[in-house]
Amino acid sequence: MKEREKTMENKDLLTIYKNLIQNEPLIEVHPSLDGINPKSLTKEGSIYYGTGLCTARELSDALPFDVLGMVLVAEKLRRGMGMKKIYHHIADTHAKSNDIFSSEDVDRQANVARETFGRMAQNLGLENFEILLASEFDQTPEYKKFMKELIRVNTTMLEERLAIWNGITDIKV
Repeated sequence: MKEREKTMENKDLLTIYKNLIQNEPLIEVHPSLDGINPKSLTKEGSIYYGTGLCTARELSDALPFDVLGMVLVAEKLRRGMGMKKIYHHIADTHAKSNDIFSSEDVDRQANVARETFGRMAQNLGLENFEILLASEFDQTPEYKKFMKELIRVNTTMLEERLAIWNGITDIKV
């Protein structure tokens, strides 16, 4: 695909994305629009989001009902933008990093969550929905490289915003 055609496709997908986000009451509009990189919107792309397994003090007993909204909104975005897949990430590694839960308890809760999301996807007829445990990918070289780049980009954005805030107000961070 020529660069101009790809740029046009990204603009069209950005317009579609904005319309979908602005008309979905379950989505926080401004952070969703501010946080998107238009270059990341491609028809070859996928949607990636996730859920945790714990609070600061205890493991979750089950999935909250509102995860259904997350799944349905992700599917609405995927279909509306013609994207390939939805990847739902379950943050088992994060729960284990708290060092207040046993690995066995976290693994058990992660498996319950995976099974529940699997049944939900099957019952809703979602064929392009994949469930991943963080422990299945967060130590791979590709993921580490991705996270390093994400941190670099976010640090740059934070520095730019702090410079703007410091220029406008007397707030010191």
